[in-house]
This record gives sequence, C-alpha cells and structure tokens, in this order.
Amino acid sequence: MADYNSINQEYQVSFAAIITEYLYADRATRSIYAEKLKRLVVDYFSDAFEAGWADAGGDPADIPAKDLSWLLDKKHAEYANIDLMMYSLKEVRANLKDIPEGEWPAIIDQRTSGYTKTLDGIYSEGKLRGSKSDISLTFVGSDGRENCITCAKWKGKRHRISFWLKRGLIPGQPGNPNFECHGYNCYHYLADDKGRRYTL
Repeated sequence: MADYNSINQEYQVSFAAIITEYLYADRATRSIYAEKLKRLVVDYFSDAFEAGWADAGGDPADIPAKDLSWLLDKKHAEYANIDLMMYSLKEVRANLKDIPEGEWPAIIDQRTSGYTKTLDGIYSEGKLRGSKSDISLTFVGSDGRENCITCAKWKGKRHRISFWLKRGLIPGQPGNPNFECHGYNCYHYLADDKGRRYTL
C-alpha cells in the first residue's frame, strides 16, 4: 500500500499541475494539455493496477492478457473523460475574468480529486484480480451523500472476490455502470472477515 500512496500522490500533483498551467498560461491549446493528461493516464493507471496486483500477492510480470485488456479499456474510457473535462475547462478559461481568483483552486481541486478517485478504483480492481485466494469480502462503508438502490441492495452482503468481479460490483469506482449511483459520491468498500478494508 505504501507504493500505491506514492503513486496516488504523484498522479494527483501532476494532474493538478497540468490543469493549473492550462488555466493560468497566457496562451494554451486545449488539445496539447489533454494529451499531457492522457500520458499521465497511460503511466499511472498501469502503475496503480500493478501495485494493487502486487499488494494482493500477485506478480505484476504475470498479469494475464484478459486483465491487461480490461486495463486498456479503462484507459480509453478515461481519455474520453479527459476530452470532455478539457472542453469544460476551455469554457472556464474563456471566462476566467468573471471568476474570482480565489475560486480557481476549488475548480482545480474538484477535477483533480475526481480523477484521483478513478485511480483508486484501478488499484482496487488490480488488487481483486491479483488475489491468489478467492477470499470472501463484505460490502460495507458510509452511505455518504447518496445511497443508491444498488448500494443499498449489496450493503452488508458477503461474497467471494470472484462474485464481486464477475458482476462488476466494485464500490467506489467513478463511472461504474453497474451501480445506479455510477460510483460517484460513493464511500462504500469491500472488507475482509476481520473488518480490514480491502478496496479503496
């Protein structure tokens, strides 16, 4: 987990720096900064997935093709999300004179925290897929700002890792279509039988 904490912090700082530079630069091309963010995704998504895999006792050098294919799909989905975000930031940039400068950090933090949460989901998926044993995990955690029908249905339920993976029911993954809340504002996670947090 120590390795992933470093990965998370580096990603967060780098992501925020790119957005900040885009907003503050005298001249900035949206597509160039979008590509910078996508390059972060290429590297850090792989690092996060491999860290999760290793934390579960797996060897990152032996990740099967089907799991690498899942990771590649997640990268492509994030590229599309970044393009949408950058179009919205282009509008923000065009209207910066109307936004108090004191509010700029909140704009940057909001985007950065959302994308960092996605990285947490990549780590969690890697940890589940890399687990050497199909242990049982329980769906637990705070309901947060919302508790959707899907989360309410599974909260307190205990199943093996293979069960959660097969159904794509990994809580806390932004954009997860298998949850009514799509994982946004979700504070649930999977815990082992000793109550220890297994996913982020």
